Amino acid sequence: MRPMSESAAGTFDSGVAAGRVEARGAIQGIAAAFLFAHDLVRYPTAEQWRWLMGPYTTHVADEIFRRLELPARGLALPATLERYESEYIAAFDAGAPHPLVPLVESHYNKREPVPRILHENILFHRAFGLALRDTAAETSDHLRHQLEFTAHLFTLEASASGETLEAVRRGRTEFAERHLLSWLPQAAEKARTTRFPWTGAYLDLALALAKVAAV
Repeated sequence: MRPMSESAAGTFDSGVAAGRVEARGAIQGIAAAFLFAHDLVRYPTAEQWRWLMGPYTTHVADEIFRRLELPARGLALPATLERYESEYIAAFDAGAPHPLVPLVESHYNKREPVPRILHENILFHRAFGLALRDTAAETSDHLRHQLEFTAHLFTLEASASGETLEAVRRGRTEFAERHLLSWLPQAAEKARTTRFPWTGAYLDLALALAKVAAV
C-alpha cells in the first residue's frame, strides 16, 4: 500500500485550492492524491479492506473530496469485506457482457482501434520512464495504470526545471486530455447509476483529478 500521508494531503489542499499546479509541495501532494485514487480501486483483500476502513483513509478522502468540491458523501462503502468484494466484482471485474463500469479506456473510446489505444498508453509510459510490470494483470489502458502514470508525471514535475519541466507539463496535459478525459466522464456517469454508491465516489474522484491534471 502507498497511502497518502497527512503532509501530502495538506500540500494537495494548497495546490487544488489555488486552482493551478504551482508550488513543489502542492505538486507532490497532487501526485499523492493520484496514488490514493489508484489504491482505492485495488482488488479487495483483507489488507485492502483494513486500509479502506481505517479512520486515516476516511479523513484523507474527506479532505480531497472537499477540496475538489465533490459531494461530501464519504466513500459510502458496504459493511463487510464479503459484500464489498461481491459488489467490486460486479462493478469492475466481471459481468455479461461486461462489468457494470469497466475500468479500461478502450471500452469507452470507440474512435480508435484498441491496439492503438494500448500502444499509445505504453508509449507515454516509456517516454517518461515508467515501465509496466510484465506481471500486471490489467492492460495498459486500465485506470490503475493511468492513475499511477499521472502520479509519476506530477512527481517528475515537482523536481524538474527548464525544458524538462515544460516537457513533463506538456506530457501530463496531453495524457490527461487524450486518455483520462477521453473516457472517465462516461465511466463516472455509469458509476453514478449503479446500485453501489461507492462506485460513483471512486469515479467522481478519478474524474476530478483528471481535470486537475489537464490544467
